[in-house]
Amino acid sequence: MTRAARSVPPLTLALGAGGLVPFVIFSVVLYAPLPAAEIELARGLLLTYAAVILSFLGAVHWGLALARTEAGQEPDGLALLWGVTPSLIGWLALMFPPRLAASILIAGFVAQWLMDRARAVQLGAPAWYLRLRSGLSVGVLFCLSLALLRG
Repeated sequence: MTRAARSVPPLTLALGAGGLVPFVIFSVVLYAPLPAAEIELARGLLLTYAAVILSFLGAVHWGLALARTEAGQEPDGLALLWGVTPSLIGWLALMFPPRLAASILIAGFVAQWLMDRARAVQLGAPAWYLRLRSGLSVGVLFCLSLALLRG
């Protein structure tokens, strides 16, 4: 495999890194000397954004499974099933108090990374995909951990 095949395309890297910006901003705001109402707003925005991004990551598995049909293969049933699972985890998390929601989302992102690690090559993801996901996951988990610690 060539170095170019392993390199994350620049636009993909920029968009992925840009997706971390709301995580960083809202987790930093949680520690700012602001009124409690503004802290709670930032916490809610962080948790909601995390649920949306978790849903997006599950959809990658859905998309990879559907792409197999273009190649004349049967779609991967596990990928289809997993593709909707992170959406449900994120949606469920938002029904709970913030600390529990953050814990559920952290577990969801870890589960998503483990599923990516286990299935990315089998589903035909690009060679660089897991490297990108790993780096972004570290950032997301750090920010969600800050939210969890803030209480």
